[in-house]
Amino acid sequence: MNGQKNIIAIMSGLLICLLLMGTAAAAPAIDSAYTVDDDGDGYIDAYELTFNESVNDSTFDSSAWTIGDYTGYSATDVSEDTIRIVFNEKSTPDTDVTPDITTTGPGIYSMADEALPSVTSGDVNENDGAAPVIISQEYFASDAGDVDEIVLTFSENIDYGTYEDADWDVNAKDLTGLDVTDGTVVDSNTLTLSATANNGITSAVDEPTIDYVLQGTSNVTDDSNELVGVSGLVLSDKAAPVIETVTSDATEEDVLGIGDTITFTATPTATEDGLDIVSDSYNGVDLEWSTNDNGANYKTTYTVKEGDDTTEPLQLTGVTATDAAGNEGPSADGSDVAVTIDATYPEIESAQTIDANENGKIDGYKITFTESVDDSTYNNSLWSIEDHVAEELNTVNEVDDSTIIVNINESESQDVDQTPDFGVAEDAIRDGAGNPILGVTSGTIDVTDGAAPVVLNATTVDSDGNGLLDNYTIEFSEAMDDSTLNYSKWTVAGMSITGYDTDDAEDDNIIMLELEEAIGYGTTDTPDITVSGAEVTDITGNVLDNVAEGDIDESDGAGPAIESVTCDATGVLGIDDTIIFSVKLNESESDVTIQPQMYNGGALEWSTNDNGQTYNATYTVEEGQDLSTSLNLTDVNATDASGNTGLSVNGTDMEATIDATRPYIVNATTIDWDGNGSIDGYEIVFNENVSDDTNNTSAWYIDGFTGLDFDTGDAANDNIIILNFTESGDYNANTAPNVTTDAGAIADMAGNDINSTSETDVTEEDGAAPVIESVTSDATEEGVLGIDDTINFTVTMAYEEDVTISPTTYNDGELVWTTGDGGLTYNATYTVESGQMSYVDPLQLTGVNAIDASGNPSESVNGDDVNKTIDAGGPIVVAAETVDIDYNGMIDGYNLTFTEPINDSTFNYENWDVEGYTVTGFNTETPDDRYGILVFEEGSSTDTDAVPAFNNVSTPEVEDADGYTMPEEFGDAEYLNDLTEDGAAPVLMHAEIDSSEYPYLVDVIFSEPVDEDAENGNVTFNDGYPSLSGSAESWFFRYDDQLQTGDSPEITAVNNMMDDAGNAAVLYGNNDENGVVVNTFRKELKAGYNYVSFPIADEGDVSLADVGLDGNEVESVWTYNPQDGWIVDSDDVFEIAGGVGYIVYANEDFFLAPNVNNYPDNFESPAFTNVYEGWNLVGHYKAYDQPAFDPNTNYYGGAFETIVNNMNFVMYEQRTAGELGLRELNLVSDTNQPLGLSNVRNNEISTGNAYWINLNEVDQYSAGGYISVNE
Repeated sequence: MNGQKNIIAIMSGLLICLLLMGTAAAAPAIDSAYTVDDDGDGYIDAYELTFNESVNDSTFDSSAWTIGDYTGYSATDVSEDTIRIVFNEKSTPDTDVTPDITTTGPGIYSMADEALPSVTSGDVNENDGAAPVIISQEYFASDAGDVDEIVLTFSENIDYGTYEDADWDVNAKDLTGLDVTDGTVVDSNTLTLSATANNGITSAVDEPTIDYVLQGTSNVTDDSNELVGVSGLVLSDKAAPVIETVTSDATEEDVLGIGDTITFTATPTATEDGLDIVSDSYNGVDLEWSTNDNGANYKTTYTVKEGDDTTEPLQLTGVTATDAAGNEGPSADGSDVAVTIDATYPEIESAQTIDANENGKIDGYKITFTESVDDSTYNNSLWSIEDHVAEELNTVNEVDDSTIIVNINESESQDVDQTPDFGVAEDAIRDGAGNPILGVTSGTIDVTDGAAPVVLNATTVDSDGNGLLDNYTIEFSEAMDDSTLNYSKWTVAGMSITGYDTDDAEDDNIIMLELEEAIGYGTTDTPDITVSGAEVTDITGNVLDNVAEGDIDESDGAGPAIESVTCDATGVLGIDDTIIFSVKLNESESDVTIQPQMYNGGALEWSTNDNGQTYNATYTVEEGQDLSTSLNLTDVNATDASGNTGLSVNGTDMEATIDATRPYIVNATTIDWDGNGSIDGYEIVFNENVSDDTNNTSAWYIDGFTGLDFDTGDAANDNIIILNFTESGDYNANTAPNVTTDAGAIADMAGNDINSTSETDVTEEDGAAPVIESVTSDATEEGVLGIDDTINFTVTMAYEEDVTISPTTYNDGELVWTTGDGGLTYNATYTVESGQMSYVDPLQLTGVNAIDASGNPSESVNGDDVNKTIDAGGPIVVAAETVDIDYNGMIDGYNLTFTEPINDSTFNYENWDVEGYTVTGFNTETPDDRYGILVFEEGSSTDTDAVPAFNNVSTPEVEDADGYTMPEEFGDAEYLNDLTEDGAAPVLMHAEIDSSEYPYLVDVIFSEPVDEDAENGNVTFNDGYPSLSGSAESWFFRYDDQLQTGDSPEITAVNNMMDDAGNAAVLYGNNDENGVVVNTFRKELKAGYNYVSFPIADEGDVSLADVGLDGNEVESVWTYNPQDGWIVDSDDVFEIAGGVGYIVYANEDFFLAPNVNNYPDNFESPAFTNVYEGWNLVGHYKAYDQPAFDPNTNYYGGAFETIVNNMNFVMYEQRTAGELGLRELNLVSDTNQPLGLSNVRNNEISTGNAYWINLNEVDQYSAGGYISVNE
């Protein structure tokens, strides 16, 4: 068919050429288009186009062509008029597709260089030129493995036509026996061939192939193209393998343990190597299969792992086989496998100690496992037990299959309350399935106490020491639960048990059975103890077994009882005196040891002479064995031959003390009774009190002195005596002669004599004070001492002695005292140095004293007055206090005080610098004295509490009268600033009515905070006004009657008020003639425009001068009302009235402080102001602030009470002083009701301010009611 297409194309081309000969060249056109499957894979990959003339394939423009939704165009030459446009295949078979061809612009040119016109959809007759192709071929086989079905799939629907078997064969065999089941179906892309069994084609051994040879005319085609013949086309395997049986090697008798196995075998119906066998998991384990007989059988092994326990039959299910071609066969199940799987390692569930032989020592462990264990697998070498060794199993006391008893060696001591840690290594024992115990770390097993307690011993007790048994101390092998003790289950032979005691601690291993004392059962008896059904347990609940007579080792534990301890001592015992101590027992008992065996350092040897009833010992006082505390013998006890010690007993108090020390002299200190420089006594101090009556004055000796006389001193029989003697007549207060005694010169209060005392036994000390005879100097009244001049001072002693002289300074100069004559006179020189004080007063050296080497001070002595003047160099500032020269509240100087008069002409103020101020001069009230004021310019505000700092004086040129200049170091800022103090008095600056209060308050303002002196602080008014009181800077009084500031009341005095520095407050200017006027108000006016008013309640004439607006600081004054318009101060009718607002244009800032008649009660009728319809500039009548009107009284009361009915509730006040800008004051709420005090301060009408208000009609505005802003 393709050959026919080519011929037709050639002929068409020739015809076109003939038609064109002799005519103009025409554009090329597409005559035909056929799809192409060039590689025969069922996917078209080209179009073969034939044109009406020859085309130049090199002019092919791929970007101009569109072929359906295919991509990647390129062209190859087929013939002169035919090209093949190749494009990319798609992913699905499409040999029956004829995609639409279009172009945009010239897609190719003819050989005559004519362009192919644009081709639109439908312009080209696209034809199917691609033959159908077999794209898959599959076969299926029966269970026997014979091929019984073949399915062919084509690249497009085909028309079977009259199907012929002869065209087909499989494995070179004709399709005899095959039945074409779908041979008559048209327009299907599949062909199914069914076969009968035993056709001789077996898939297991053959690789089936199929051939298609076109014979005859009935061939397979699509709509126009025949199926291309094929040869040896391999069929795809779709025959699935089948599992015939599934078996295992497990038997019902098996018990499988961890690591044991079951082998499963899956046998296919036909031997086939390479099958993939899968199955459901077996007991939770996934299985892996393999064959070792070329596919006849497939095997897998299941290995038991920990946790795979089961006792139920386990069937292997879901066994399937898949061949190499991926064909999966049907699922097969194995039969039930009735085996038991024990896949759990045995674990220790509990461990408990035991004491099998009940001797109080653990000798085994009862171990319980989580399952039965095989005793034969026990390996004691793999068990480790703390402080013990594991031995063989105890099979006698075996409990059950899951419990073993491990014997261990006993300790040397009782330990039934112990639970030693133990551990086991892996495989120390196995369970019935052979699973070994895993290793257990020592300390991780919770071991419990399972060993029952036993009584170790019982010891008798005589707790009250009366010689009769009253307790048995029972010691157990371990701590017991005291709450389980029932003493009624216990018996003590011959005695009654009355209770028990836990001894020192509850729940320990000791209890005490309390017994009723019985005659005949003394401290040497040990009656038998038995226990029956006691049920007493240790603290873990293990019960004590019954105790029979003889089971307990009862022992004697009761010590001898002491009846009394006495002695024969009385009074004060001295050396060699004796005490006899006696200890009497309750019952005679020989071979008893008495304690203590020492008393006050002396040995006690105890013995008996009445067969052990009484024991005696004698103590002899030896020197050095003093005892001033109680002499009773304490902690006395008796111990019998068995080592039992009875209760300790104290002897009765003895009314005696022991003084076993001889008196001796501690020191002896000389005395100069009359202070004349000659000693005449000794104060003797002993180590203890001595008896004055025993003194023997003839046995005392003072070396070099006679006439000894005894004195008791301040108190008799204390440790001090006085020995007076006759003076030698020499100055010897610095000597201390030797003191000696014979033995027995005096005795202490116990009669112990003093030993003889040698010269080296006594420490003699100098106790006599040195004596100064005179203090003199070489200064004379004539002349002046200047720098480097000296004064020599001399201190003369009564006798030669090494002493220290004081003082060591004079007028800040050092005094160094020395002697050149062995201590009879001492000299020191004072040298005048720069910076020392200068004097014109007497130069007396005062408070001179001498201290000798023993520390004895002389009496102080003053030297003679010397009228000598010292000039120690230049003057020095010693004080600097701030001053307010003109008393205007601003400091303007420092009052300087020098050490001496200065030459005022030498003071250069330009060398002085005060921080923050400009120094302008130096003033002095009295020429050339010690004082002067360093003057500086005032600051801008009150500052009388300021203490500004000095900077360094650049050149301190100031001189004294002698021409000495002030030392530079005393002009240093650090030095000067240590001297500065606040010396400026606080100034009462001004006073005014407090506009925020009514009844009236007067604010009194000081230049700094002041405090009143207690309750006396006040100010005095003229004309009988009452005094003020208050605190801080503002002082006030409440004045309930008239305060008419139009009268200009004055404060005439400030009383008892001062600042923190103690400076008394003064009036402004400190002028006795003029006081401080109380102004109606004070208001600061700024340069520019200012809104003001005056609280005038008087209808008399008031001028600008009356209110302080006539000064140079005021440029002009205006007012306004709708009737008269603007009125300025140049008009003849201009005057100041109450209730009127004014605009003051100020040239500079200043304070407006008027005094007007603000209180109307003295006038027959209140003043008023006419106001008119429209905007009016009004003022405030009151000297205190008010709300516009009182919201609580239906508009009555308040500043605008009189015009409230005609007033529109909007008004304005000045926003900023000095400017004309206004601020609206909203006087109504959202409900058109007056806000009054309930709103912000903008509703307040303030004294001295002016306001714009708007009225509905003409009215008269006068002072409102009494209400103020603080009500």
